[in-house]
Amino acid sequence: CECYDLHNELIPYDRAWLWQKSIVQKKQSLMVNDKDDSDLVIVLQHPSVYTLGTGSSDKFLHFSLEDPPYEVYRTDRGGEVTYHGPGQVFIPMTIYKKPYKNS
Repeated sequence: CECYDLHNELIPYDRAWLWQKSIVQKKQSLMVNDKDDSDLVIVLQHPSVYTLGTGSSDKFLHFSLEDPPYEVYRTDRGGEVTYHGPGQVFIPMTIYKKPYKNS
């Protein structure tokens, strides 16, 4: 398992999200050729930010999107409105499941 321990840094949400997506794309292309199937854990924290999941509704916000207290990102993940901020360690994991091959 690969581990990136960045918990002592504040990693901006957009930078972390793009990095995570690029890692997944790279791992997927390697897996197609049976070159890499290692799992991955990233330990980090973000500056204050809100994320809105795919099923989220603006009605759950306690602020206006025109004047949010922090940056707001819509994600392609599930969930409603989530606050991420300093002191809150975030651990996204990417677990790779090797396709079953019938012998």
